[in-house]
Amino acid sequence: IGGDILRVQYYQPTNSNFNGTLTFTGKLTASGLADFLLGTMNSSSRKIGTVTNHIYSANLGAFVQDDYKIHPRLTLNIGLRYEVQFMPSEKDGQMTNFVPAIGKIVLAGRVTVPTLDSSLAANGLSGQVGLASDNGLPKSLVNNNYANFAPRLGLAWRPFGGNRTVVRAGYGIFYTGMRLSAIRTDLTGGFPFSISQTFTAPAANPSQLTLANPFPDSLTKVSGITTSSGFDVNAPSPYLQSWNLTVERDLGGGVAMEAGYSASKGSHLGRKYDINQAVRKPASSLRPFPAWGDIEYYMFGTNSSYNAGTLTVRRRFDHGMFFRANYTFGKSLDTASGLNYAGDGGYQGAQNSLNLNAERGRSDFDIRHVFSMNFAWELPFRSNRIVRGWQLAGSGTSYSGQPFTPLLSGPAGDLGFATRPDRIANGAIANPSPNRWFDVTAFAAVADSAYRFGNSGRNILDGPGATNLNLSLSRYFRIGEKGRAQLRWETFNSPNHASFNLPADAVDKSNAGTITKAKAARVMQFGLRYQ
Repeated sequence: IGGDILRVQYYQPTNSNFNGTLTFTGKLTASGLADFLLGTMNSSSRKIGTVTNHIYSANLGAFVQDDYKIHPRLTLNIGLRYEVQFMPSEKDGQMTNFVPAIGKIVLAGRVTVPTLDSSLAANGLSGQVGLASDNGLPKSLVNNNYANFAPRLGLAWRPFGGNRTVVRAGYGIFYTGMRLSAIRTDLTGGFPFSISQTFTAPAANPSQLTLANPFPDSLTKVSGITTSSGFDVNAPSPYLQSWNLTVERDLGGGVAMEAGYSASKGSHLGRKYDINQAVRKPASSLRPFPAWGDIEYYMFGTNSSYNAGTLTVRRRFDHGMFFRANYTFGKSLDTASGLNYAGDGGYQGAQNSLNLNAERGRSDFDIRHVFSMNFAWELPFRSNRIVRGWQLAGSGTSYSGQPFTPLLSGPAGDLGFATRPDRIANGAIANPSPNRWFDVTAFAAVADSAYRFGNSGRNILDGPGATNLNLSLSRYFRIGEKGRAQLRWETFNSPNHASFNLPADAVDKSNAGTITKAKAARVMQFGLRYQ
């Protein structure tokens, strides 16, 4: 039985351009340096207000667990964990949350923005912003969950007596917690707590923007006023159900074989997408919340699934040798592979905010076949006598390619345009090369006049796989009674095998389907160590 209390403080004290940025590009003299010496700039920018924040959160947990030997060959492990994950809050209430139910931004507090009413009026947003205290929300702007029970169950069974065959199985629920960096980035420090301003010198009179007056009111343009972010105020706690079954057999001589099945199912997983994406129709384009632009919203209704079979052969260290070899065949599916980002080759957000199910596909990190191994062998080199201390060791991996998503780079997704193409053929080719990894002609851009999204899915093509072998040769030398030295020669990617990165995935660019980068070539290093 036990418990834990975790209290986290996450501070962001950085300046974030409140001192301003000045740009000299030679607009007046064709020389940036000359413009600087004359005190005449091309543009400037700054933030006013504050983004400095102090975020606090706390997690409480308690568990009870016990083993029950219900038979000489069968042991059960049963446990239960309870968690309370308090949503993060900002010390001075400097947090915002767009709440779709009321169509407004809700502020946790207004201590750091005393001119709130006048600022809203000046930007045409009077009546569009409210306070948490007036809308029944806590200081965190999100309600806490108090029903996070996580059971655990495991067993170990020797079906034939003795110790040569063991069957193990387990099941558990695991809650994930929150990524504070995402909350800080999107829910603290934005409008109305801070405002971004830009200033550009007019071509007819560049002298209006100078070092003496770098931020003139007459040239002020503000940005980020009508963009916002939101977080489900009644967000369920994301959790993962995980289970496995393993059969292990001692083959003798220190060698064992293990065959296993493992799986997981993620529920209430988080994702971010634009809930104010424009709905395009002939002769009209309407956002669900007309007073606002892009609203990046965190919702917790997605799921994931993973299934894998694993075969392992291992030998414990005996007579100067050990090894382990492992092969996994698996598949992972989800509708988003990250809370507020996409992995390499993945797709961020959602092409169509009204159809999140269209984003379901292979996870950004899904790799179908994975082989790994490692070993160490004390070499019995001989001359007139046995020479001890030499060791050959290594590790290696070989895996199939991760998926990637063909996309369109030009259209603006927040305005309702297609950001993925139509798939008119498979797109995979029989013998891909870095110059042509997939068939670009299998994908066609969607015309703006079609008023629809592309039918090409997420993570539908495979990138290149990779193979890597690392080796080391070393020997210890005794020096006197108390000292010894080790000479070591190591090679990484010993065969110098070329393993390529993912191809360019924007089908509307000239380099589509080509690979321009590879993983590291062979590297050798020598080391000498004395103890």
